[in-house]
Amino acid sequence: MPASHGSHRIPQIFAKIQLFCVVQASSEGNLLHPGAEACHRITLNTPIVSNSQLDKLVHIKEPGFLARVLPMVYAVDEGGHGLIKGLNHLLAMADQAITDGVNMVILSDRNHDQLYGAIPALVAVSALHQHLVEQGCAPQGCLDC
Repeated sequence: MPASHGSHRIPQIFAKIQLFCVVQASSEGNLLHPGAEACHRITLNTPIVSNSQLDKLVHIKEPGFLARVLPMVYAVDEGGHGLIKGLNHLLAMADQAITDGVNMVILSDRNHDQLYGAIPALVAVSALHQHLVEQGCAPQGCLDC
């Protein structure tokens, strides 16, 4: 099979799944005095989820969980400066989400197009993790990707 046929199949496959990262804050409770709240966990066997699984996470109705999707995109025409601005915007949105009581942040590159490129997932997750550590929020939860 020519390489061109394989390259056309990949976007079709990835159109049905999405790589995401989750931040869980406050759902662990106080580990020194464990209670029922320490048992509230969402376990995923893979960081790749289907559209229906993602929809369930975004609209979760379980007590102790409040989710928000944050776009990890940047203005392509601004080059590297745009990438830095996009990361700073992502961190500001995460700060606002935490202030609003959100304890599950889902990073998504779904909104990328010709004008807005996707921030690489590893860059976005590592920047967010470092930011949460610096803000003193990281001990409240964990960062999974």
